[in-house]
Amino acid sequence: MEEIKRLILGIIPNQKCNLKCEYCYISQADAWKEPGRLRYSAEYIAKCLSKKRLGGTALINLTGNGETMLQADVIPLTRELLREGHFVEIVTNGTITKHINEILKFPDELLSHLFFKISFHYKELKKRKMLELFFDNVNAIKSSAASFTLELMAYDEIEQDIVDIKKICLDKVGAVCQATIGRNDKRKDKALLSEHTVDEFSAIWKSLDSPMTQFKLDTIGKKRKEFCYAGDWSLFVDMYTGESQPCYWQPYNQNIFANPEKPIKFCPVGHTCTQPYCTNAHAHMTWGLIPQLDTPYYADMRNRKCLDGSEWLKSECKSFFTSKLKDQNREYNKMQKIVHNLVYPVKFVGWLMRDLENNIRRIRNYLGRTGKKQ
Repeated sequence: MEEIKRLILGIIPNQKCNLKCEYCYISQADAWKEPGRLRYSAEYIAKCLSKKRLGGTALINLTGNGETMLQADVIPLTRELLREGHFVEIVTNGTITKHINEILKFPDELLSHLFFKISFHYKELKKRKMLELFFDNVNAIKSSAASFTLELMAYDEIEQDIVDIKKICLDKVGAVCQATIGRNDKRKDKALLSEHTVDEFSAIWKSLDSPMTQFKLDTIGKKRKEFCYAGDWSLFVDMYTGESQPCYWQPYNQNIFANPEKPIKFCPVGHTCTQPYCTNAHAHMTWGLIPQLDTPYYADMRNRKCLDGSEWLKSECKSFFTSKLKDQNREYNKMQKIVHNLVYPVKFVGWLMRDLENNIRRIRNYLGRTGKKQ
């Protein structure tokens, strides 16, 4: 059984989408633009993210701010990362048939390590008459050696459609979709994107019986004060430039594509999280970046058992998704945490100053989106 050594969150330089969902954070920020091409070859990026360099097998998430699969470079990149022996997660809206079919031609030994996180944009797909195309693509993935999940954005405007959503998922893929929650990126506290209270929202959506919904509702708005190993056991990487951050809204501290022979610096965030709560809790916390917390496995957020007895996660992905980062990594002792707490803020300022112009630009863009509401 393979176990996860590192979690790599890879951002693809694409802010274009063929859908325009009303709850999308890119729509909220009005930040659509054409995708660029990857600066480095797929082979070179895979070398930079080799198992040797990362210390073992990683889950490498590939996601664009827009639709990931509109970036054609994702296909060879996925192939090379799978060949390196990693597990790869592609975030997609499931409508880019040509590119999905190209990936499904990969050998089964590669597809067994591939996971499609398929966003189910029910209202937008229905409006554009794309539901049939969408589920044809989902079932092509379901029939392959790859694994998948269906993830619905639960939000106020589709409350009246819950019964229909459940029925179509059962009819088409044999199980009800998982459901995530939205955050209001126009607010600094990134509150629940709903007019309902958290309790009201939970009651409305409980019929989907989605572990993801409840876990995210339980963690939203709760500032994490524990020692977090993001930056050590995980990295946030720009797959265009190679610039790497310990986590979201931490300064870039290295470029891991600049020299693939140079060791990567793994430095945990510790107690210096800049977010109002763990906005990626369903991944960060379930993979165990805060090991003292007792959380479900990532598989619980993704898998479903179908009416015919099959599961959305095939055996290799299911096994891998029930491992924890703490099983393959060393935790700091009490003295190491104390020293780290003293040193990290100094490093943080140093990273911020080293790329001050770009960091000021990023901060201004962020404040421009969030400064209107509290």
